[in-house]
Amino acid sequence: MSLTYHRKEILSHFTCQNTGKCCLSPGYVYVNQENIASMSRELNVSIDFFMNHFVTRINGWDVIASPTFRTHCFLEPNNRCEVYLSRPDACRTYPDWDAIWESENTIQKEAQSCEGLNKAITKFKRAIKES
Repeated sequence: MSLTYHRKEILSHFTCQNTGKCCLSPGYVYVNQENIASMSRELNVSIDFFMNHFVTRINGWDVIASPTFRTHCFLEPNNRCEVYLSRPDACRTYPDWDAIWESENTIQKEAQSCEGLNKAITKFKRAIKES
């Protein structure tokens, strides 16, 4: 059974487990001006302050986290996102990323670190067996 083929069905079983592991994985979190304005409001800081303290430019893109810049992004010690209500689209749509669903290997690798995805796959497989 191809997990990549059943992406939509698997994701319908996904529930975030609030472990914060997705925020700790190496990668880039790109933001646009709308994201920056929303996160600034949520943090109650000016856009200038936000830009100076939380944003860098990488290859012409505004980034709030990368493997070498703010590697924990806005993750607090209790594994909660400090800007959860205004988090960027990449964070909102995780784990529905094309890079994760490229192959069985990439899905399984992500499921090893994401408990919610692992549980969604397990629920999906159970539902298939029961039908």
